[in-house]
Formats: sequence, C-alpha cells, structure tokens
Amino acid sequence: MFTVIFLFLACDEFCEIHENLSEPFHILLNTSGILYYAWVIPYGLAAFIILLFAFPLWWKMPSKIKINIALAAFLFLMGAVGLEMLGGQRYEMLGDQLDLGCGILATIEESLEMFGLVLLIYSLFALIEEEYEGIVIRITRKEL
Repeated sequence: MFTVIFLFLACDEFCEIHENLSEPFHILLNTSGILYYAWVIPYGLAAFIILLFAFPLWWKMPSKIKINIALAAFLFLMGAVGLEMLGGQRYEMLGDQLDLGCGILATIEESLEMFGLVLLIYSLFALIEEEYEGIVIRITRKEL
C-alpha cells in the first residue's frame, strides 16, 4: 500500500497533478485565503485517512523509530500542506503575483518536504538495521 502511495506522490510531483486539481476545486468550493490552493482539501483528507490506516503499523515500531517517523511525517506535511496554505494566502493577497516572501515560503516548504523525506529514509534504514540486523549490498565486477 505504501509503495503505491509513494509512487503516486512521485508521479504527482512530476506531472503536477495537485497543481492541476487546485483550480477546479477552487472554483467548485469557492475557496480563498489559506485554502486558495484548494488541492490541499482532498490531499489533506487523503493524508488523514492514510495516517489512520498506517497508525497500527507505526504503533508496533520501536520507540526511537516511531518518533523519527512521526517527526518525518510532521515535517513533510507541514511543508507540503501547511506552508502551501500560507503561500496560497500570500499569493492571493498580492493579486496573484509573486514576491520575495512567496519565494522564501516556497523554499522553506520544499526544504521541509525534503527534510521529512530524508528523515523517513533514515528511519526506514534504522528499522531494517534493528529488525534484520542490517543489509549487505554486494557489488561485483564481471570480467569481460
């Protein structure tokens, strides 16, 4: 299930699916302010549902890994949804114009997303180390 979610998120980032969903939801729901980028509504709801389904698996993890994964999710969602909402509010306030503040918000947003992903990867490697006593990757060179 999580593989499909991360595959979708990668495709979404590449194909700009959420950006393309924003305008129809904006028109349909007449959103403004922090909901100016209206894609945050369906994606926020989807994130909440995924978190509910992931909770039992997360709960069984070792404490340190559990804390790191929770922090990774918080950082990612704070960037992807939280700062996106603040950026949308600012963009609307400026009359659909960009300024330095929008650029700074976007930089912090993307940085939080990346920090969250890096911490998640670190946590998953720590989980592999704890559960399976690590992994060994062997690279051999085939002689021609």
